[in-house]
Amino acid sequence: MRDDLARLYENLDGEAGFANLDGYLAFDVKGDGIGHFTIEGDAGEDPGSGQRLAFRLEVDQTQLPAIIKSLEEALRGFPIQGSPGE
Repeated sequence: MRDDLARLYENLDGEAGFANLDGYLAFDVKGDGIGHFTIEGDAGEDPGSGQRLAFRLEVDQTQLPAIIKSLEEALRGFPIQGSPGE
């Protein structure tokens, strides 16, 4: 996700997606090519419960560096181990 957002910040166009393995959170980030980004997704308490929160956020390119930095800090505290296929 961090790398995809960095690419979006550089290009301003394209798409990045995130979905956790448990199905509690999923979202897509789409750039329009001129510095505007839409984040759309949903979050849920339990994938089987049917209770979901759909959300849509509008951000611009000036907000991406702080988001990318936060992801880098999270990765330092919780490094990636393994891969989804393991």
